[in-house]
Amino acid sequence: PFASDETGFPNGVLICSGNSVCQVADPLLRTFYNFKNPNDYISCSGTRACRDWRVRNLAAACCSDGDSNCEIAEFSLVEGNPSCSQDICCKGSNVCTSARILSASSVSCRGSSVCFRAQMSMLKKDLFCEGEPTGTACSEGTMVFGGGSGSHCTR
Repeated sequence: PFASDETGFPNGVLICSGNSVCQVADPLLRTFYNFKNPNDYISCSGTRACRDWRVRNLAAACCSDGDSNCEIAEFSLVEGNPSCSQDICCKGSNVCTSARILSASSVSCRGSSVCFRAQMSMLKKDLFCEGEPTGTACSEGTMVFGGGSGSHCTR
């Protein structure tokens, strides 16, 4: 799908599904891809989808159903779509490895070596890390809470 300057993506989502899709052609080029509509979100699935990609001004991101999706990616979120239950979800094997997640409300990391060495800053609500074997999710990562009100749930 192609973005419109006024409305964003059709149905409010950019779907990156397949092998090595939605990546930067030149890894040395470290510029952000900016969503036009802050209510839009991204869905990355397949193998190595959304790898080494920097995206900002989005409501949510879901990286799932494959190997190494969203690896070395950077997502900078804004408050947006109220129908998103969690701002970032990483599910699978090696998903969100070494990713940078900025200004998320909640993050869910589920799978094998998921969110390994991930850097998360300004988490406003909750962080869920569940991996097999036990202890592999979110290992060696940096998680900083702030910007939200009330208590946080970590698991």
